[in-house]
Amino acid sequence: MFSINKKRTTIILAILIAAGGFLRFYGLSRESLWFDELFSVLVTSSSRMAVVEGFSSVVSTIKNLDTSPPLYYFIPYFIQKYIGNSEGLLRFPSAVFGFFSILAIYFTGKRFYSYKEGLIAAGLMAVSGSCINYSQEARPYSLVLLFSILSAFFWLSVLKDFYEEKKPRLSSALCYILSALIVSYTHYFGLYLVLFQCVMGILLFARNTKALRSLFIIYGVIAVVYSPWIPAYFYQIKHNLIAIEWIQKPTMSDWNSYFYFLFDVPKISAPLYLFLIAYGLYNVVQPAKAKEGFESRRDILVLSWFVIPPLLIYLKSILSFPVFLPRYLIISLPAGYLLVAGALIKVIKKTRGQLVISGLLIIFPLYNLVFIRDYYRTVAKTQWRELSKFIAERYENANSTLFIERGMTGHPSDLLRWYFDKEKLGKRKEVAYGVKGMKVLANTKPQYLWVTCVDPLLMDSDEKFYRFLASLKSGMDLVVYRKYHQAEAWLFKRK
Repeated sequence: MFSINKKRTTIILAILIAAGGFLRFYGLSRESLWFDELFSVLVTSSSRMAVVEGFSSVVSTIKNLDTSPPLYYFIPYFIQKYIGNSEGLLRFPSAVFGFFSILAIYFTGKRFYSYKEGLIAAGLMAVSGSCINYSQEARPYSLVLLFSILSAFFWLSVLKDFYEEKKPRLSSALCYILSALIVSYTHYFGLYLVLFQCVMGILLFARNTKALRSLFIIYGVIAVVYSPWIPAYFYQIKHNLIAIEWIQKPTMSDWNSYFYFLFDVPKISAPLYLFLIAYGLYNVVQPAKAKEGFESRRDILVLSWFVIPPLLIYLKSILSFPVFLPRYLIISLPAGYLLVAGALIKVIKKTRGQLVISGLLIIFPLYNLVFIRDYYRTVAKTQWRELSKFIAERYENANSTLFIERGMTGHPSDLLRWYFDKEKLGKRKEVAYGVKGMKVLANTKPQYLWVTCVDPLLMDSDEKFYRFLASLKSGMDLVVYRKYHQAEAWLFKRK
């Protein structure tokens, strides 16, 4: 009978880790930083958007300008201050976090299921289009993913000790506290995951006095250490919610988007994943007596981790301001992979069959990533870098040149300026498109006028802006025009 021994397991895991690492580190600098990444960079460096001089100023800036906790932002702060500011350097930590997420989910699957489930879950994560994408962004989601897995690993370890009527190991409790604090200080959905873990632990061990006492100590420590940020959280809720007003109220179609976020696969293969998820759900509701030891509790906890956080956020987004975004729900992605892995091992008993289906589960998303989406050649991010280089190559006398910039925030120069400064354009006359920009143009009458538009939400739909461009032709000649992905530039010269 064919079996997977320890040596084969090590080889398979090494292949998955190597493949996952390659997919994450390859092409880190291929694309320009996009809007959210530029925001992360600007608020952690001295710019017109923020003056950052140390730890305290990073915290203050995030409190005043963002809707997130501050932990992740120390990473771009340190990189820019001590190493450099290239796209690859700024994205490198996210790739590292994504790489270690593959190892983390393998050990979580091995610890609470078996090495088979661990390998399948690691394979799914290694080739996951969503995980790879956020491993190549200078944003916090890859860090959230890693510590969502680690917090779940140590959470399940503590609960397993409770179930076996043991005192939880101090190492497990301390590691859980640390990982829970890291994920909570990285993103509010990380805090949401920790609150979910707290409630589930209390519900499962409501009649176990010793377990409840330990849980209250663990979460009491987490609450005390997190409490200094609570006033900043309420400040952000009061003043900064405009930052997420663009999120629409969810509809049933958003569940479809969420599924393809979890399993970035060709549509023809989606039924296989849906079947395994359904079987995983069915398996949990089987009588507990058919399962031994901690297995029944484990299945309930993993299923709850997969289902409850997204469901509650969906309901909250319908009843209140919407926050239902797949990337925010990356906290539940590992549970989906563990659920699918566990269902596969239960459905198919023979090792050869398990290998074949596991291989298909890994090949489908990899094929979708490389061939259907053409991920490593397709331009998906706003081309700020390319736009700034194009302008830098044609930039002439600063005293006779005006920049009018059309962007998402009404203050586009804060973002485009970062790339302009990298291109060493020097001192420039800049003004945002609008009433003020029109007045400056009328009063200065520059010899050269650069007009830029970097607004992916309104590109090709702002008739007033394009009428303004047409009006320029009465007194100026269009010298050059260039269109990039979600970015455009026009150079006019006075007649």
